[in-house]
Amino acid sequence: TCAAVAEVLGIKLSTAQAMASTALMFAEHLEDRQWQRVQKRSLAIEKERKEKQRHAYRQERASAGAKSPSIGVLGSPKPEDTPFAPGRGSPGEAVSAVEPESAPDAKIG
Repeated sequence: TCAAVAEVLGIKLSTAQAMASTALMFAEHLEDRQWQRVQKRSLAIEKERKEKQRHAYRQERASAGAKSPSIGVLGSPKPEDTPFAPGRGSPGEAVSAVEPESAPDAKIG
């Protein structure tokens, strides 16, 4: 809100910060039309900041992925990079923690 007030009034950010301690206190210093402009601009500034954060996060993730190709989407190793991945090594190398269920011998009818 301080940044929006500074833009709308054409003053320094530090001056706007000294005007009020809460957003509603700014309304006391502004005309209704100015306050409406400040509210719209404040929302736009917040949206811009969030988008910049998202962009920086995506760039960071892309850089991390380029540096470490064995990292999966959520930061875990890709299955083919693990020593006991299905289809790798010899049969019986990895022991399953879950035993398959056997089918019942007799059918219930």
